[in-house]
Order: sequence, then C-alpha cells, then structure tokens
Amino acid sequence: MEQEQNFLSSCHPVTGFTWYVLVVICSVMLQHPVYMILTLVAAILNYLTLTGKDGSKLILGMIPLFLFLSCINPVFNTYGERILFTYFGRPYTLEALLYGIVIAAMFLSVLLLFFGSSKVLSSDRFISLFGKMIPSLSLLLVMVLRLLPSYKRKAEQISRARDCIGKGISGNATYREKAENGLIVLGALTGWALESSVVTADSMRSRGFGSTDRTSFQLYRFRMKDGLCMAAFLITFAGTIAGMISGAAKAVYTPQMEIAAIHGLSVIPLAAYGILLFTPILLHYLEELKWHILRSGI
Repeated sequence: MEQEQNFLSSCHPVTGFTWYVLVVICSVMLQHPVYMILTLVAAILNYLTLTGKDGSKLILGMIPLFLFLSCINPVFNTYGERILFTYFGRPYTLEALLYGIVIAAMFLSVLLLFFGSSKVLSSDRFISLFGKMIPSLSLLLVMVLRLLPSYKRKAEQISRARDCIGKGISGNATYREKAENGLIVLGALTGWALESSVVTADSMRSRGFGSTDRTSFQLYRFRMKDGLCMAAFLITFAGTIAGMISGAAKAVYTPQMEIAAIHGLSVIPLAAYGILLFTPILLHYLEELKWHILRSGI
C-alpha cells in the first residue's frame, strides 16, 4: 500500500526532524495530565495522518498495553494517601494509579511519535540531514533501519516460493511441522542475508567507498514555509519550557498529589504547547480540504 503523506512529509527534512525532537522532549519532561492528554491526542492524529485507517489497528492494539502499564504501577509503587483497596496487606493508592496512567500515556505517545518519524524521515531524508556531518554513521543507521522490513519481505518471498513448489505447510499443519518449516525459512533467510552483505561490501569497495570525501545530492530545498514552521516550533517550544520553569505545568503524584491549576497566565504555556503539537496536523487537514475543494471544481 502506498504510504500516505502529511504536512511534515512535504517539508524539508530538518523541519520534520525538529518537530519530532521538540515534541518528544516535551513529552518526556511534562507530566501534567492536561499536557499529557494533548500529547497523546497529537501523537495519535499525527500517526493516523501518515497511515490512514491501517494505523487505527495499531492504536486499538495499544489499549490493552495502556491499561496494563497504568494498573501495574500501583503494584510496585505503594506511595499515596488515598487507598483504593489493599492486596496481601499492601495499599493500592489513587496517586500511584494516576501516576501510572501518566507514565503509560507518555510511553505510548513517544512510541507513536517514533513510529511516525520513521515514516516522515525516510532513508533518503535521513542521509540528507546527517550525510555530511556523520557519513559513516548515517549510512550504518539507514542500513540497520531497513533490515527488519527487508528481512520480512524476503521471508515472505521464501515462504511463497516453498508454497509454489509444494514444500509449504497447510492450514491444519501441526506445531512441529510449522516449527520445521520456520527453521527452513530462517536458514534460507540467513544464507541470503550473509550473501547479500558480502555483495554489498564488494559493491561499496568497488565504488571507492571511504577512499575520499563523500559528495551528496540535495533533493530538498529549505523554503519559506519551512522557515515559518521552524520559527513557530522554536517559539512555542520556548514558551512551553518557560511555563515548565515557572511551575505552570507542575505535577507531582507521589507521595502527595500536587497538580498546578490551569488559570490566568498558566494558560499561555498550555496554548503554546498546543500550537506546537497541532500546527502540522491542522496544516495537513487544511491542505486536504484545499485539495478537495480544488478537485470538486474540476
């Protein structure tokens, strides 16, 4: 299926990279429930703009993980004043439960942001960003990141080839037959991987890799919209950090719960963080709306 594009995919690689880095930093540092809800919603919407309906399956699959991480924290963390119930003489507190919910939301938000960044920052964009600064490391990272999808596709090819020659397994195969078939596929995949690594090394050596400085072709241009977006990201990030320093986003859950109220001037850093989170998403849907309007006029 063709990968869908969002607003950050149409920008310069440094714009998308900056947004993901700033949002991940804020996601890890902020523990206020309102900020964390905004982060989780933005991470979900950003991922859906990149994957469409297919991404909803992953998000739905994360709900049990979210519930597990939320409920498991009070089992190990017994701090708190409001006891919900006791088990084996140990208190299960409301403060620890709320803290577990925040930690689970932070974990899933960062996970979805990393999934989204892997789709926006493709291998060519990654090399465009870091090819000149760290050429060997950027090439190594790109090769490592492509291993899993490449091996998955090759394993499927090997399985289909075995099915075509009558060596595959049927739907009612036993666990032993499935295990034997898996080991055969794994052996063929390992042989292919070793052979491919030798061919890649010979090809790079014959092309003179490492013998002189690398040259790079820049396909991406830093345009005005990239500059405006970068300025907006950095300004709103600075406003969010200022709010954190001033205590407007303070949240402590254990041993005593203390969450800063959102009122007065404390609304400013929250608004700045909301603008940082949802600017690319809103611009994406505005572009989609514009495209639909133009297409309806044809």
